[in-house]
Amino acid sequence: DPDAGLTEGQALMILEIGPKVRSFSRKASLGSVAFRRGRARVIRFDKDYVVARIDKSCGPATAGNALVPFVEKEGLLGRDLGFEGPLPGGESVGRIVFFDNEMIQVGSGQWALVDIGLEQGLHVGQQLTIAHRAVEGLPLEAIANAVVIDADRLFSTIKVLSVKTVVGLCDPVYFK
Repeated sequence: DPDAGLTEGQALMILEIGPKVRSFSRKASLGSVAFRRGRARVIRFDKDYVVARIDKSCGPATAGNALVPFVEKEGLLGRDLGFEGPLPGGESVGRIVFFDNEMIQVGSGQWALVDIGLEQGLHVGQQLTIAHRAVEGLPLEAIANAVVIDADRLFSTIKVLSVKTVVGLCDPVYFK
């Protein structure tokens, strides 16, 4: 059935299914990465298919991408809380596990996945401190601040807001 419960004018999120990602701290698979590539809107139904127009694109939208109902999420409010001062006490709550475009490090304004999510108490809009150990044997140092822009059960997408130096894979993250 080409309409499959869809309605004319309905917004759809365009997803590209990417590689599988593993959690470094839990040593388990988090599943496949889904890249949000844009938003489309149903404009008409033909006999064997649905026609949708791309409203917004934030990456390449190509044949084979998945379409799922678009759900508006709350915006992010607040200011960059920074990362100066000592690291929060205790163990890190998670680690950086994935960057887009096969990058090995990122800076301000870029996105990353962390292996913590709703089950660990994370929520959209929450800010995190990212740490790094420059040389084995030296203490960890706070190097960046990030905000959670999307949270799932076991992992979340963050946007790096400010940095002292680049953020790398496996860098530990702490709740503020």
